[in-house]
Amino acid sequence: IEAVPLSMLECVALVREPDLIPLPRWPGLPRIEHIANVHEFAPNNVVYHVAIEPWGPFPGYDSVCCAVGVVRSDVGGDGTGKACVGFARSPPEDEEEHRGWRVLPRLPRRVRMHVDGFAWVVAPSSAVEGHIDITTFMKTNIAVPHWLIPPSLVRWVTPKVFRGLLSLLTEQNKAPFRARVAADERGFYSALKRQLGQTLCRYHTPDGLKMTACR
Repeated sequence: IEAVPLSMLECVALVREPDLIPLPRWPGLPRIEHIANVHEFAPNNVVYHVAIEPWGPFPGYDSVCCAVGVVRSDVGGDGTGKACVGFARSPPEDEEEHRGWRVLPRLPRRVRMHVDGFAWVVAPSSAVEGHIDITTFMKTNIAVPHWLIPPSLVRWVTPKVFRGLLSLLTEQNKAPFRARVAADERGFYSALKRQLGQTLCRYHTPDGLKMTACR
């Protein structure tokens, strides 16, 4: 997905603070109930739980994924190379405890979706300054026959859903993310900004304090 209207810092905050994401409601489609950060092994190594409600006679889905993210800082002489890289996968299907954490049980009327691997790379856009390019690779095990939901349909729909979520991130909806980045209670974003070579600029407007990432 090219030229996404987010900075790298905003994109990480979006992933790190999923409880602030404004979840959409699309008529005639199942609703995403929640995307939650349910456990933390380290500031950059967390566990997500995603739940999708049942839809008519069809069951809903839920998924548990362990994710880790790092900043690739091998910047070349031309300033390229810096990126945020991440990988997520579900605990083994027969595991009730993973690395000392008790895996959440499957929700009622949900089918557990197992993520075999989900990798992503977020880098500054090569086309639009101040935007980012996102590259993802995903392999899942969904308990639905391929004739009902072909993998090609999933590949076609996923970017559209992602862009639909991004369209909800108006300046007003971005404010809670920026506030949490500014509060930075555990120093995670300060460390991230140093790795990205950024600082946080603050300025006052008639509407209150504004914050943005800057060099």
